[in-house]
Amino acid sequence: MNLRTDRMRIRTIAGLMFVCAGLAQTEQNFSGTWKLDESRSTNFGTVDQIRFDTIWQEGSRLKVKSSLAIKLTPFWSEDLTVDGKPHAAVGSTGRPETVTSSWQGSNLIVRRENSAGENQVEETWSLSPDGQVLTIVKMGKGRPAASEGVRGGAGDRKLVFTKTGPATR
Repeated sequence: MNLRTDRMRIRTIAGLMFVCAGLAQTEQNFSGTWKLDESRSTNFGTVDQIRFDTIWQEGSRLKVKSSLAIKLTPFWSEDLTVDGKPHAAVGSTGRPETVTSSWQGSNLIVRRENSAGENQVEETWSLSPDGQVLTIVKMGKGRPAASEGVRGGAGDRKLVFTKTGPATR
């Protein structure tokens, strides 16, 4: 083989790898109103039983508002920027935390660490192929995430939500 043929093969392989990597980064759109499905969720808190999440997504920005079915007033909301950079935020307990969000294939990965560095949580958000089921798996490191009021004890959690409609304001 000659040098020209080898270079051509290397360029072709590199180009194909670049295209394949781009295809693997299929970002999902999580917009909608979601209700917790208790029968498919594990290790969730008592408050989660009546929880609705409304998510608005535009590009790399998400706004998440969690409400209770009995009042439908938000008890917690947050803004996520999916750029792989750490951002200061206020956690669901009202304490400061650092949040880093990024895409891993078609999954949204959200990493949270409280200001004391003693509680780290990694969330993996995924959608079903039809976009009607949102699954959020939360894995705690250090002190377990949301240990108070969690059915089945502290530790990893799997929250499965079914879509009830579009995101409404």
